[in-house]
Amino acid sequence: EQGGILLATRRRRSPDEPQVWAAHAAVVEDRDEDAREFETDRMRFLGRGRTLRDALAMQPGATLSNTSGCVLDPIFSLRRKVRIAPGASVRVAFWTALAGSRDGAIALVQPLFASGACEQVLAGARAHAIAVQQRLGIDAAQVERFGLLAGALLYADRTMRAPAAILERGSGGAPTLWGCGISGDRPMVLARSVAESDLAHLDELLLAQRYWQSKRLGVDVVLLNTAVGDGESLHAFLDERMKAQNARLKADRDAAPAAVFALRDTLISDAVRAGLTTAARVVLDASNGWPDPAAGNRDGDGAPSRATAGNVLTLSQAAVKSAAFAPPITPPKREFDNGTGGFIESGRTYAITLDGNCCTPTPWVNVIANPCFGFLVSSEGGGYTWSLNSQQNPLTPWPNDPVSDTPHEVLYLRDDDTGELWSATALPIRVPEATYTVHHGKGYSRFMHEAHGIEVALLQFVPPAESVKLSR
Repeated sequence: EQGGILLATRRRRSPDEPQVWAAHAAVVEDRDEDAREFETDRMRFLGRGRTLRDALAMQPGATLSNTSGCVLDPIFSLRRKVRIAPGASVRVAFWTALAGSRDGAIALVQPLFASGACEQVLAGARAHAIAVQQRLGIDAAQVERFGLLAGALLYADRTMRAPAAILERGSGGAPTLWGCGISGDRPMVLARSVAESDLAHLDELLLAQRYWQSKRLGVDVVLLNTAVGDGESLHAFLDERMKAQNARLKADRDAAPAAVFALRDTLISDAVRAGLTTAARVVLDASNGWPDPAAGNRDGDGAPSRATAGNVLTLSQAAVKSAAFAPPITPPKREFDNGTGGFIESGRTYAITLDGNCCTPTPWVNVIANPCFGFLVSSEGGGYTWSLNSQQNPLTPWPNDPVSDTPHEVLYLRDDDTGELWSATALPIRVPEATYTVHHGKGYSRFMHEAHGIEVALLQFVPPAESVKLSR
Protein backbone atom coordinates (compact mmCIF):
# COMPACT_ATOMS: atom_id res chain seq x y z
CA GLU A 1 0.00 0.00 0.00
CA GLN A 2 0.91 3.67 -0.21
CA GLY A 3 3.34 3.19 -3.09
CA GLY A 4 4.52 -0.37 -2.43
CA ILE A 5 4.89 -0.52 1.36
CA LEU A 6 4.46 -3.87 3.11
CA LEU A 7 2.88 -3.57 6.56
CA ALA A 8 2.73 -6.10 9.39
CA THR A 9 1.52 -6.24 12.97
CA ARG A 10 0.87 -8.96 15.52
CA ARG A 11 -1.90 -9.44 18.02
CA ARG A 12 -0.76 -8.36 21.46
CA ARG A 13 -0.38 -11.03 24.15
CA SER A 14 -1.81 -8.71 26.79
CA PRO A 15 -3.42 -5.24 26.91
CA ASP A 16 -0.25 -3.88 28.54
CA GLU A 17 2.00 -4.96 25.69
CA PRO A 18 2.76 -2.05 23.33
CA GLN A 19 1.40 -2.23 19.80
CA VAL A 20 4.11 -2.58 17.15
CA TRP A 21 3.74 -2.03 13.41
CA ALA A 22 6.50 -2.83 10.92
CA ALA A 23 6.80 -1.37 7.43
CA HIS A 24 9.07 -2.48 4.58
CA ALA A 25 9.76 -0.75 1.27
CA ALA A 26 12.13 -1.05 -1.68
CA VAL A 27 13.07 2.22 -3.31
CA VAL A 28 14.69 2.36 -6.75
CA GLU A 29 15.91 5.90 -7.23
CA ASP A 30 14.78 7.71 -10.39
CA ARG A 31 12.97 4.66 -11.74
CA ASP A 32 9.43 3.73 -12.71
CA GLU A 33 7.41 2.40 -9.78
CA ASP A 34 5.27 -0.08 -11.77
CA ALA A 35 7.26 -3.35 -11.97
CA ARG A 36 7.09 -4.83 -8.48
CA GLU A 37 6.26 -8.14 -6.78
CA PHE A 38 5.94 -9.12 -3.14
CA GLU A 39 5.68 -12.15 -0.88
CA THR A 40 4.64 -12.49 2.77
CA ASP A 41 4.68 -16.28 3.28
CA ARG A 42 8.04 -17.93 4.01
CA MET A 43 6.74 -21.35 2.91
CA ARG A 44 5.88 -19.99 -0.54
CA PHE A 45 9.17 -18.13 -0.84
CA LEU A 46 11.49 -20.99 0.16
CA GLY A 47 9.45 -24.07 -0.72
CA ARG A 48 9.30 -27.20 1.45
CA GLY A 49 12.68 -28.73 2.12
CA ARG A 50 14.57 -25.75 0.69
CA THR A 51 16.77 -23.06 2.21
CA LEU A 52 17.89 -19.63 1.06
CA ARG A 53 20.61 -21.33 -1.01
CA ASP A 54 17.99 -22.75 -3.38
CA ALA A 55 14.81 -20.83 -2.56
CA LEU A 56 11.88 -21.57 -4.83
CA ALA A 57 11.25 -17.86 -5.40
CA MET A 58 14.79 -17.41 -6.75
CA GLN A 59 14.58 -20.14 -9.40
CA PRO A 60 14.63 -19.00 -13.07
CA GLY A 61 11.22 -17.74 -14.15
CA ALA A 62 9.73 -17.88 -10.63
CA THR A 63 7.41 -15.07 -9.55
CA LEU A 64 6.24 -13.95 -6.14
CA SER A 65 2.62 -14.59 -5.22
CA ASN A 66 1.61 -10.97 -4.49
CA THR A 67 -0.54 -12.17 -1.57
CA SER A 68 -0.90 -10.84 1.96
CA GLY A 69 -2.87 -11.71 5.05
CA CYS A 70 -2.44 -13.82 8.18
CA VAL A 71 0.26 -16.48 7.77
CA LEU A 72 1.98 -18.67 10.37
CA ASP A 73 5.50 -17.83 9.17
CA PRO A 74 5.51 -14.26 7.78
CA ILE A 75 8.29 -12.59 5.82
CA PHE A 76 8.93 -9.29 4.06
CA SER A 77 10.00 -9.86 0.44
CA LEU A 78 9.91 -7.19 -2.26
CA ARG A 79 11.11 -7.68 -5.82
CA ARG A 80 11.81 -4.85 -8.26
CA LYS A 81 12.83 -5.43 -11.87
CA VAL A 82 15.08 -2.85 -13.49
CA ARG A 83 17.05 -2.71 -16.73
CA ILE A 84 20.52 -1.18 -16.50
CA ALA A 85 22.13 0.29 -19.58
CA PRO A 86 25.85 -0.36 -20.27
CA GLY A 87 27.97 1.85 -18.05
CA ALA A 88 24.97 3.01 -16.02
CA SER A 89 24.17 2.35 -12.38
CA VAL A 90 21.05 1.95 -10.27
CA ARG A 91 20.69 2.45 -6.53
CA VAL A 92 18.17 0.30 -4.65
CA ALA A 93 17.44 0.89 -0.97
CA PHE A 94 15.48 -1.52 1.24
CA TRP A 95 13.95 0.16 4.29
CA THR A 96 12.39 -1.35 7.40
CA ALA A 97 10.69 0.90 9.96
CA LEU A 98 8.95 0.28 13.29
CA ALA A 99 6.25 2.41 14.89
CA GLY A 100 3.47 2.20 17.45
CA SER A 101 0.67 2.49 14.90
CA ARG A 102 -0.10 1.77 11.28
CA ASP A 103 -0.20 5.43 10.34
CA GLY A 104 3.04 6.02 12.20
CA ALA A 105 4.84 3.28 10.26
CA ILE A 106 3.63 4.68 6.93
CA ALA A 107 4.65 8.19 7.96
CA LEU A 108 8.19 6.96 8.68
CA VAL A 109 8.61 5.25 5.30
CA GLN A 110 7.00 7.72 2.92
CA PRO A 111 9.78 10.36 3.17
CA LEU A 112 12.31 7.66 2.23
CA PHE A 113 11.01 7.64 -1.35
CA ALA A 114 12.39 11.16 -1.82
CA SER A 115 15.67 11.70 -3.66
CA GLY A 116 18.71 11.78 -1.34
CA ALA A 117 16.88 10.09 1.56
CA CYS A 118 19.43 7.28 1.69
CA GLU A 119 22.39 9.64 2.26
CA GLN A 120 20.47 11.55 4.91
CA VAL A 121 19.54 8.45 6.93
CA LEU A 122 23.02 6.94 6.71
CA ALA A 123 24.58 10.23 7.76
CA GLY A 124 22.20 10.38 10.72
CA ALA A 125 23.13 6.82 11.69
CA ARG A 126 26.84 7.65 11.58
CA ALA A 127 26.27 10.76 13.69
CA HIS A 128 24.30 8.76 16.25
CA ALA A 129 27.02 6.08 16.46
CA ILE A 130 29.71 8.72 16.99
CA ALA A 131 27.60 10.39 19.69
CA VAL A 132 27.20 7.08 21.55
CA GLN A 133 30.95 6.42 21.36
CA GLN A 134 31.73 9.88 22.69
CA ARG A 135 29.20 9.55 25.50
CA LEU A 136 30.72 6.25 26.62
CA GLY A 137 34.30 7.33 25.99
CA ILE A 138 35.08 4.60 23.44
CA ASP A 139 37.81 4.90 20.82
CA ALA A 140 37.92 3.30 17.36
CA ALA A 141 40.11 0.37 18.46
CA GLN A 142 37.68 -0.49 21.23
CA VAL A 143 34.74 -0.34 18.84
CA GLU A 144 36.47 -2.91 16.66
CA ARG A 145 37.23 -5.23 19.60
CA PHE A 146 33.71 -4.91 20.99
CA GLY A 147 32.26 -5.67 17.57
CA LEU A 148 34.37 -8.81 17.13
CA LEU A 149 33.30 -10.08 20.55
CA ALA A 150 29.68 -9.33 19.73
CA GLY A 151 29.99 -11.72 16.78
CA ALA A 152 31.21 -14.46 19.11
CA LEU A 153 28.31 -13.77 21.49
CA LEU A 154 25.75 -14.08 18.71
CA TYR A 155 27.22 -17.03 16.82
CA ALA A 156 29.14 -18.97 19.53
CA ASP A 157 32.64 -18.84 18.05
CA ARG A 158 34.39 -21.87 19.54
CA THR A 159 37.75 -20.07 19.56
CA MET A 160 36.31 -17.73 22.20
CA ARG A 161 34.74 -20.46 24.33
CA ALA A 162 36.27 -22.86 26.84
CA PRO A 163 38.33 -25.76 25.41
CA ALA A 164 36.36 -28.74 24.17
CA ALA A 165 37.60 -30.96 27.02
CA ILE A 166 36.02 -28.56 29.53
CA LEU A 167 32.79 -28.13 27.56
CA GLU A 168 32.30 -31.91 27.57
CA ARG A 169 32.16 -31.88 31.38
CA GLY A 170 29.34 -29.34 31.49
CA SER A 171 25.85 -30.67 32.18
CA GLY A 172 22.50 -29.59 33.47
CA GLY A 173 22.05 -26.54 31.24
CA ALA A 174 20.72 -23.23 32.52
CA PRO A 175 19.10 -24.68 35.71
CA THR A 176 22.57 -25.17 37.23
CA LEU A 177 23.00 -21.36 37.20
CA TRP A 178 19.64 -20.43 38.67
CA GLY A 179 20.93 -20.70 42.22
CA CYS A 180 23.34 -17.84 41.43
CA GLY A 181 20.53 -15.69 40.05
CA ILE A 182 21.70 -16.22 36.43
CA SER A 183 18.86 -17.08 34.08
CA GLY A 184 21.00 -18.34 31.19
CA ASP A 185 18.57 -16.75 28.72
CA ARG A 186 21.02 -14.15 27.38
CA PRO A 187 24.50 -14.45 25.82
CA MET A 188 27.07 -14.56 28.59
CA VAL A 189 30.72 -13.54 29.06
CA LEU A 190 32.71 -15.28 31.80
CA ALA A 191 35.72 -13.25 32.98
CA ARG A 192 38.17 -14.80 35.46
CA SER A 193 40.35 -12.53 37.57
CA VAL A 194 43.14 -13.39 40.01
CA ALA A 195 44.53 -10.01 41.13
CA GLU A 196 43.67 -6.34 41.42
CA SER A 197 45.89 -5.66 38.39
CA ASP A 198 43.16 -7.31 36.28
CA LEU A 199 40.63 -4.60 37.11
CA ALA A 200 41.55 -2.41 34.14
CA HIS A 201 40.65 -5.18 31.71
CA LEU A 202 37.44 -5.89 33.61
CA ASP A 203 36.48 -2.22 33.43
CA GLU A 204 36.86 -2.35 29.66
CA LEU A 205 34.63 -5.44 29.57
CA LEU A 206 31.94 -3.59 31.52
CA LEU A 207 32.29 -0.71 29.08
CA ALA A 208 31.75 -3.18 26.24
CA GLN A 209 28.59 -4.40 27.97
CA ARG A 210 27.17 -0.88 28.02
CA TYR A 211 28.14 -0.43 24.35
CA TRP A 212 26.34 -3.64 23.41
CA GLN A 213 23.29 -2.54 25.36
CA SER A 214 23.25 0.73 23.39
CA LYS A 215 22.98 -1.47 20.27
CA ARG A 216 20.00 -3.34 21.78
CA LEU A 217 22.13 -6.41 22.57
CA GLY A 218 21.65 -7.60 26.15
CA VAL A 219 24.65 -9.53 27.48
CA ASP A 220 25.25 -10.94 30.97
CA VAL A 221 28.76 -10.69 32.43
CA VAL A 222 30.01 -12.99 35.20
CA LEU A 223 33.08 -11.81 37.11
CA LEU A 224 34.65 -14.92 38.66
CA ASN A 225 37.18 -14.31 41.43
CA THR A 226 39.74 -17.14 41.08
CA ALA A 227 42.33 -15.66 43.47
CA VAL A 228 44.18 -18.30 45.48
CA GLY A 229 44.17 -17.71 49.20
CA ASP A 230 42.78 -14.46 50.55
CA GLY A 231 40.73 -12.91 47.77
CA GLU A 232 38.55 -10.68 49.95
CA SER A 233 40.04 -7.39 48.78
CA LEU A 234 39.68 -8.36 45.12
CA HIS A 235 36.11 -9.49 45.65
CA ALA A 236 35.28 -6.18 47.33
CA PHE A 237 36.39 -4.38 44.15
CA LEU A 238 34.41 -6.78 41.98
CA ASP A 239 31.31 -6.41 44.13
CA GLU A 240 31.58 -2.62 43.96
CA ARG A 241 31.82 -2.70 40.17
CA MET A 242 28.91 -5.14 39.92
CA LYS A 243 26.57 -2.87 41.88
CA ALA A 244 27.58 0.28 39.98
CA GLN A 245 27.25 -1.42 36.58
CA ASN A 246 23.86 -2.95 37.34
CA ALA A 247 22.58 0.48 38.36
CA ARG A 248 23.76 1.94 35.04
CA LEU A 249 22.27 -0.93 33.04
CA LYS A 250 18.87 -0.50 34.69
CA ALA A 251 18.81 3.27 34.33
CA ASP A 252 17.49 3.06 30.77
CA ARG A 253 14.18 1.20 31.04
CA ASP A 254 13.85 0.90 27.26
CA ALA A 255 17.28 -0.67 26.81
CA ALA A 256 17.91 -4.39 26.36
CA PRO A 257 18.04 -6.25 29.72
CA ALA A 258 21.53 -7.11 30.95
CA ALA A 259 23.22 -7.83 34.29
CA VAL A 260 26.58 -8.36 36.01
CA PHE A 261 27.32 -11.07 38.59
CA ALA A 262 30.33 -11.37 40.90
CA LEU A 263 31.14 -14.87 42.18
CA ARG A 264 33.98 -16.47 44.12
CA ASP A 265 35.39 -19.63 42.65
CA THR A 266 35.96 -21.17 46.08
CA LEU A 267 32.29 -20.74 47.06
CA ILE A 268 30.59 -22.34 44.06
CA SER A 269 30.08 -26.03 43.35
CA ASP A 270 31.74 -28.02 40.60
CA ALA A 271 28.36 -28.22 38.82
CA VAL A 272 28.01 -24.42 38.79
CA ARG A 273 31.60 -24.00 37.66
CA ALA A 274 31.07 -26.43 34.79
CA GLY A 275 27.74 -24.77 33.96
CA LEU A 276 29.37 -21.34 33.73
CA THR A 277 32.10 -22.46 31.35
CA THR A 278 29.60 -24.37 29.24
CA ALA A 279 27.03 -21.57 28.97
CA ALA A 280 29.53 -18.74 28.36
CA ARG A 281 29.86 -17.73 24.70
CA VAL A 282 33.09 -15.88 25.56
CA VAL A 283 35.58 -16.91 28.28
CA LEU A 284 38.23 -14.38 29.29
CA ASP A 285 41.19 -14.53 31.64
CA ALA A 286 41.52 -10.90 32.66
CA SER A 287 45.23 -11.28 33.38
CA ASN A 288 45.79 -12.05 29.69
CA GLY A 289 43.80 -9.09 28.43
CA TRP A 290 41.46 -9.25 25.48
CA PRO A 291 41.64 -12.33 23.21
CA ASP A 292 42.79 -11.97 19.65
CA PRO A 293 39.99 -13.31 17.41
CA ALA A 294 42.48 -13.75 14.56
CA ALA A 295 44.67 -16.08 16.63
CA GLY A 296 42.65 -19.14 15.55
CA ASN A 297 41.74 -22.22 17.54
CA ARG A 298 43.02 -22.23 21.13
CA ASP A 299 42.49 -25.86 22.04
CA GLY A 300 43.44 -27.71 18.86
CA ASP A 301 39.88 -28.94 18.50
CA GLY A 302 39.70 -28.28 14.80
CA ALA A 303 37.72 -30.32 12.34
CA PRO A 304 39.41 -33.72 11.93
CA SER A 305 40.74 -34.57 8.52
CA ARG A 306 39.63 -38.17 8.98
CA ALA A 307 36.88 -39.78 11.00
CA THR A 308 37.95 -41.04 14.43
CA ALA A 309 36.89 -44.14 16.29
CA GLY A 310 33.61 -43.85 18.13
CA ASN A 311 31.77 -41.62 15.69
CA VAL A 312 31.89 -43.53 12.41
CA LEU A 313 29.94 -46.53 11.19
CA THR A 314 32.32 -48.92 9.41
CA LEU A 315 31.03 -51.31 6.76
CA SER A 316 33.18 -53.94 5.15
CA GLN A 317 34.16 -53.22 1.55
CA ALA A 318 32.47 -56.39 0.41
CA ALA A 319 29.22 -55.44 2.15
CA VAL A 320 29.18 -51.99 0.59
CA LYS A 321 29.91 -53.32 -2.90
CA SER A 322 27.29 -56.04 -2.61
CA ALA A 323 24.75 -53.45 -1.47
CA ALA A 324 25.67 -51.11 -4.31
CA PHE A 325 24.96 -53.81 -6.90
CA ALA A 326 21.85 -55.15 -5.20
CA PRO A 327 18.67 -55.07 -7.31
CA PRO A 328 16.20 -52.27 -6.54
CA ILE A 329 13.81 -53.05 -3.74
CA THR A 330 10.13 -53.01 -4.56
CA PRO A 331 8.24 -50.88 -2.00
CA PRO A 332 5.64 -52.89 -0.10
CA LYS A 333 2.00 -52.42 -0.99
CA ARG A 334 0.52 -49.66 1.13
CA GLU A 335 -2.93 -49.25 2.56
CA PHE A 336 -4.70 -45.88 2.35
CA ASP A 337 -1.94 -44.68 0.01
CA ASN A 338 -2.12 -40.91 -0.55
CA GLY A 339 0.68 -40.77 -3.12
CA THR A 340 3.36 -39.98 -0.54
CA GLY A 341 2.76 -42.45 2.26
CA GLY A 342 0.57 -45.23 3.52
CA PHE A 343 0.28 -48.00 6.12
CA ILE A 344 2.15 -51.29 5.82
CA GLU A 345 2.61 -54.34 8.06
CA SER A 346 -1.10 -54.49 8.87
CA GLY A 347 -1.18 -50.87 10.00
CA ARG A 348 1.72 -51.13 12.47
CA THR A 349 4.08 -48.99 10.34
CA TYR A 350 3.63 -45.92 8.18
CA ALA A 351 5.93 -45.81 5.13
CA ILE A 352 6.73 -42.59 3.25
CA THR A 353 8.45 -42.67 -0.15
CA LEU A 354 10.41 -39.56 -1.18
CA ASP A 355 11.36 -39.60 -4.84
CA GLY A 356 13.67 -36.90 -6.23
CA ASN A 357 12.67 -33.46 -4.94
CA CYS A 358 9.36 -34.56 -3.42
CA CYS A 359 8.66 -33.67 0.20
CA THR A 360 5.88 -34.31 2.62
CA PRO A 361 3.62 -31.22 2.88
CA THR A 362 4.90 -30.68 6.42
CA PRO A 363 7.58 -32.60 8.36
CA TRP A 364 6.57 -36.10 9.38
CA VAL A 365 8.21 -36.50 12.78
CA ASN A 366 8.73 -39.54 14.97
CA VAL A 367 9.70 -39.03 18.63
CA ILE A 368 11.77 -41.86 20.13
CA ALA A 369 12.58 -41.54 23.81
CA ASN A 370 12.76 -43.07 27.24
CA PRO A 371 13.18 -41.31 30.62
CA CYS A 372 16.96 -40.95 30.12
CA PHE A 373 17.47 -39.92 26.49
CA GLY A 374 15.47 -39.15 23.41
CA PHE A 375 15.60 -37.93 19.85
CA LEU A 376 13.26 -37.02 17.04
CA VAL A 377 13.68 -37.71 13.37
CA SER A 378 11.64 -36.43 10.45
CA SER A 379 10.99 -37.80 6.99
CA GLU A 380 13.66 -35.49 5.55
CA GLY A 381 16.19 -36.61 8.15
CA GLY A 382 16.04 -33.53 10.38
CA GLY A 383 16.10 -34.03 14.12
CA TYR A 384 17.97 -33.60 17.35
CA THR A 385 18.88 -35.45 20.56
CA TRP A 386 18.40 -34.51 24.21
CA SER A 387 19.11 -35.87 27.67
CA LEU A 388 16.37 -36.08 30.33
CA ASN A 389 14.65 -32.84 29.26
CA SER A 390 14.31 -31.78 25.65
CA GLN A 391 14.06 -28.07 26.48
CA GLN A 392 16.84 -27.69 29.04
CA ASN A 393 19.33 -30.38 27.98
CA PRO A 394 19.60 -30.44 24.17
CA LEU A 395 22.66 -32.29 22.92
CA THR A 396 22.33 -31.15 19.31
CA PRO A 397 20.60 -28.08 17.83
CA TRP A 398 17.01 -28.13 16.66
CA PRO A 399 15.78 -25.18 14.55
CA ASN A 400 12.09 -26.17 14.83
CA ASP A 401 11.63 -25.08 11.22
CA PRO A 402 8.75 -26.81 9.42
CA VAL A 403 9.74 -25.27 6.08
CA SER A 404 13.41 -26.16 5.59
CA ASP A 405 13.63 -28.91 8.25
CA THR A 406 17.42 -28.73 8.01
CA PRO A 407 19.05 -31.77 9.66
CA HIS A 408 21.52 -31.14 12.46
CA GLU A 409 22.40 -34.80 12.80
CA VAL A 410 23.59 -36.50 9.64
CA LEU A 411 24.89 -40.05 9.20
CA TYR A 412 27.53 -40.34 6.49
CA LEU A 413 29.10 -43.39 4.86
CA ARG A 414 32.46 -42.71 3.22
CA ASP A 415 34.45 -44.68 0.68
CA ASP A 416 38.00 -44.51 2.05
CA ASP A 417 39.44 -45.24 -1.41
CA THR A 418 37.69 -42.47 -3.31
CA GLY A 419 36.62 -40.15 -0.49
CA GLU A 420 33.04 -40.22 -1.78
CA LEU A 421 30.37 -39.55 0.84
CA TRP A 422 26.89 -41.03 0.99
CA SER A 423 24.19 -40.12 3.47
CA ALA A 424 21.49 -42.36 4.86
CA THR A 425 19.16 -39.42 5.41
CA ALA A 426 17.14 -37.88 2.64
CA LEU A 427 17.70 -34.14 2.63
CA PRO A 428 21.51 -33.80 2.33
CA ILE A 429 21.64 -35.67 -1.01
CA ARG A 430 18.31 -34.75 -2.60
CA VAL A 431 18.89 -35.81 -6.22
CA PRO A 432 16.39 -37.06 -8.83
CA GLU A 433 17.77 -40.62 -8.92
CA ALA A 434 17.59 -41.06 -5.14
CA THR A 435 14.41 -42.70 -3.84
CA TYR A 436 13.97 -43.18 -0.12
CA THR A 437 11.42 -45.03 1.90
CA VAL A 438 11.04 -43.93 5.50
CA HIS A 439 9.40 -46.39 7.88
CA HIS A 440 8.07 -44.96 11.13
CA GLY A 441 7.05 -47.51 13.75
CA LYS A 442 6.67 -47.61 17.50
CA GLY A 443 10.13 -47.04 18.94
CA TYR A 444 12.04 -46.89 15.68
CA SER A 445 12.51 -45.16 12.33
CA ARG A 446 14.18 -46.74 9.28
CA PHE A 447 15.62 -44.95 6.25
CA MET A 448 16.02 -47.16 3.19
CA HIS A 449 17.81 -46.19 -0.01
CA GLU A 450 15.85 -48.33 -2.44
CA ALA A 451 18.30 -48.29 -5.34
CA HIS A 452 21.24 -49.54 -3.26
CA GLY A 453 19.31 -51.58 -0.74
CA ILE A 454 21.09 -49.90 2.18
CA GLU A 455 18.99 -49.48 5.29
CA VAL A 456 19.72 -47.57 8.50
CA ALA A 457 17.57 -48.11 11.58
CA LEU A 458 17.27 -45.58 14.41
CA LEU A 459 16.15 -47.54 17.46
CA GLN A 460 14.67 -46.48 20.74
CA PHE A 461 17.20 -45.87 23.52
CA VAL A 462 17.11 -48.74 26.01
CA PRO A 463 18.30 -48.55 29.65
CA PRO A 464 21.54 -50.51 30.19
CA ALA A 465 19.82 -52.91 32.59
CA GLU A 466 17.64 -54.27 29.81
CA SER A 467 18.87 -56.68 27.16
CA VAL A 468 17.87 -56.31 23.54
CA LYS A 469 18.26 -58.76 20.71
CA LEU A 470 18.76 -57.18 17.32
CA SER A 471 18.41 -59.24 14.15
CA ARG A 472 18.96 -58.34 10.52
